[in-house]
Amino acid sequence: MRGLVFQDWVTLQGQGNASTDSTIIQSEPAWLDLGDFRDGIAWLDVRHWSADIALQLTYQSAPSKDEALFGPVGPSVQLVVGLTVTQMLSNVTLMTPLSRYLRWVLSPAGHTVASWQATFRILIALNRPGSGRRMVLLGHDFTQGDVTSPGAPFNGLPPPYDPTRTPGPMTKGLQVSQKQSPWIQK
Repeated sequence: MRGLVFQDWVTLQGQGNASTDSTIIQSEPAWLDLGDFRDGIAWLDVRHWSADIALQLTYQSAPSKDEALFGPVGPSVQLVVGLTVTQMLSNVTLMTPLSRYLRWVLSPAGHTVASWQATFRILIALNRPGSGRRMVLLGHDFTQGDVTSPGAPFNGLPPPYDPTRTPGPMTKGLQVSQKQSPWIQK
């Protein structure tokens, strides 16, 4: 699990009018590159909000920086003073799964002529797939173990090399040296 500041404290304000949309999209350099993270939990911390209308924040994700590929990860969150937690988990049906890039979009609920102002920050915790996850291999369900420590079994499967095993179709012709390694001391 990795914790990050997705958006440091920022104060935004807008003045809507009937002919334009006062939506604010997070600037591209601040988009979060998720890499291989697939689960996230975001904490929206709102300290100040003043408006005659409701403001909503939407988390959007896309596999590349193309505007047309961004879609909402879940339902919009209405800004209220305090802390709002949003879960973005891959095992829960998301509107758009977490992809490579994550950004936020702040917008008034509908077109408005009212002015508004909001001060907030967003913290996020991200998790990579793997640790503690279930894995299905050839119809067998295994729980993934610790694969980082030497000699640790992987999912209860036999080790990759078993000297007592007779050669099968994938190991025919494989020559195994019985010579002692110079690095092993007796």
